[in-house]
Amino acid sequence: MSRRLRNAQKKNESDPPPDRGSETPAVRYVASLEARIAAMREALAHMRPGSDAEALGVLRAAFPGSSLSERVAALTGEPTRKP
Repeated sequence: MSRRLRNAQKKNESDPPPDRGSETPAVRYVASLEARIAAMREALAHMRPGSDAEALGVLRAAFPGSSLSERVAALTGEPTRKP
């Protein structure tokens, strides 16, 4: 894994969580999902993979806990669905 990719991932992990107040679990989940996908998109922008397959491989290595649908959303730029 490249240094830029590790730095992007560390930045996402070290950000303090925002004050969530009385948000519902579904709203918190969507916010968390959007943050993960944004971090993936940032990593892709830094890495500039040569193909979609390479991009998915990079995302899988950098974000092993993410689902394939999350990685595809980051790759295609699709908005996340609201609950």
